[in-house]
Amino acid sequence: MTGLVRSSRDLVCFFAVLEKLVLVMDLIHLDIFLDSLKSLVHTVAELPTMVLDSFYNPSVHRKLTNLCSQLLRAALRPEHGDQANSAAEVLKSLSPLIMLAKSEVRTFALSFVTNCMVDAGKECEGIKKAVVNLPKYLVQKAPEKSELRALAVESIMEIFRALEYGDRVSFVEYVVKMTEGKSSFRLLAVDLIVPIVMSLKDPLGVQANEANDPWGLRCLQVLIKRGSDSNSAIRARSLSNLVHLVGFFANDDRSCKILKEVLGIGDGVSRKTEATINNLLKIRCLDEKAAVRKAALNLVTKLTSFYSGSFDEVLLKTMGMACSDPLVSIRKAAVSALSEVRLCGLTL
Repeated sequence: MTGLVRSSRDLVCFFAVLEKLVLVMDLIHLDIFLDSLKSLVHTVAELPTMVLDSFYNPSVHRKLTNLCSQLLRAALRPEHGDQANSAAEVLKSLSPLIMLAKSEVRTFALSFVTNCMVDAGKECEGIKKAVVNLPKYLVQKAPEKSELRALAVESIMEIFRALEYGDRVSFVEYVVKMTEGKSSFRLLAVDLIVPIVMSLKDPLGVQANEANDPWGLRCLQVLIKRGSDSNSAIRARSLSNLVHLVGFFANDDRSCKILKEVLGIGDGVSRKTEATINNLLKIRCLDEKAAVRKAALNLVTKLTSFYSGSFDEVLLKTMGMACSDPLVSIRKAAVSALSEVRLCGLTL
């Protein structure tokens, strides 16, 4: 498009060509020209990224993406070949757009998947299967840099929320398995866990009248385990994400009770889980990496209200040692944690 559109008149002609192409898709069958179908899908998926700045305005973008949507929907029809293969090709072509920084192009790609393709999947099992597999595909393509990884998490979660409950649970299982993979997958997994748990219905299984598989428990257990990961970035992210989830469940008494059991704190804790989080925090408050030490101290602060009556003496001494940390931010976090213990009236 950048080579063809040099004036407003060219733009008008270009849109006229796309409109005629939409009509042509009703007249021809591409099932015997699969290479042509692939080329068409790939080209159409790229068009929203190729609008010249000199011709860009919201109405031009809307018209372009509307025509692209019509063409991609047409490519999914059975007369153009196996719908499962066509859907996979469409999603493969849209994936680079989905992984872009926030933009209208990214919005177009996500909207097409979560609306058009999810709806089409209700009528065709092949299309549905392709959409269900998309989050796993995006996991493989997710960048490692923190900001771009965060955008990848947002995109994956937007598609995740559009799936049916059973398919969402299947993806949660996949994410839990990711935490045993290579470091880039483990880091992405611990970042996915927080929005996943927050979006699942009854993640801790507190509703006795429902037979939900409490995947939230497994996710919490995974974060605790990754708090001892060999990679310091993963240790820090796991502890920081635990802070978010503790805060998320803190206002529900039933969830708090289950959370205490998982973390191994408070009264009535079984021997199997006894001091689970305490032992982890004693080590991580003195971790060699500052980000990990700070995350651990923040978690102590968040968990203080969960302790019943007494506070672990060794952990308290560890927090005291952190008050002499060479970094100001760590010393502040340690003082804040100790202040919270005092405010809650806990004793040794």
